[in-house]
Amino acid sequence: MQLPCYNKLKRKRGQMNKIYDVAIVGSGPAGLAAAIYTARERHSTLVIEKGVVGGLMATIDKIDNYPGFLGVSGGELTEKFWNQAEKFGAELKNAEVLRCCKKDNVVKITTDSGEISTKTLVIATGNSYRKINIAGAERVHYCATCDGPFYKDKNLAVIGGGNSAVQEAMFLAEFAKHINLVVRSKLTASQILLDELKRYKGKIDVRLGAEPAEVVIEKNQVVGLKLVGGEVLPADGVFVFVGSIPSSDRLDGSRTKLDERGYVLTDTDLMTNVPGIFAAGDIRSGNVKQIAVAVGEGATAARSVRRYLESLNF
Repeated sequence: MQLPCYNKLKRKRGQMNKIYDVAIVGSGPAGLAAAIYTARERHSTLVIEKGVVGGLMATIDKIDNYPGFLGVSGGELTEKFWNQAEKFGAELKNAEVLRCCKKDNVVKITTDSGEISTKTLVIATGNSYRKINIAGAERVHYCATCDGPFYKDKNLAVIGGGNSAVQEAMFLAEFAKHINLVVRSKLTASQILLDELKRYKGKIDVRLGAEPAEVVIEKNQVVGLKLVGGEVLPADGVFVFVGSIPSSDRLDGSRTKLDERGYVLTDTDLMTNVPGIFAAGDIRSGNVKQIAVAVGEGATAARSVRRYLESLNF
């Protein structure tokens, strides 16, 4: 996949003094969709991403429910999205946002590599993996696509019972010798995934009512997963998929309101309580966390950005 090489991106002369029409924080499906729409309408568009282009979408092995693409990988879909946004003139900056502050119709975004000024801001930071807090947790993995190939013919433990855990366990089964799917209470994955999971009987064992207590490490190697009660499941690696948390920790100073879980509140036009600041995708309160929905919200946010820009007197 030929995505932008961050360390080869060159800063344009005077870029730090430029006021963009729109800055989009996050390059997941919502952020990239918004960039496609705003750049196509010839609004100067900057996408700010601290990690991998595509966000969590880029780490998904197979996506079956995005219209028009059957069995496409998240990496392939990311590449198509970004290439389209770039074709229309969107720029990409690899940086971590530290603070946002709006004053006199300009949003100032402080990053770890400088300050950016923009007339509008779209928050599309999505979610991050929820970490597990047990002994040895520093040795677990949160990305099957990234780390699964290192465990060919090995024993694995996968913690979680939702869609992500089941889907990633089946992906890991293509490499691993055997997998224990450790589920604290009951499986909550969709029925279509549960039906598919039955095909892996003997390769994936589902351990219901099992609570992880410790990643067992001997001689600096992971050798098992200890459960509450003392049983140790043999495991050369442990993968965790126990939900996600909103990536809203860098919104200090923006004065945008969050709900009780930390997701950004918006109106029906996806504008926050701060005029000119919008939110789209998984970071938005009430979003149902599907790629197709995130893309739709990115397009809606872009439309609202256009209307807002038309109301300004720059």
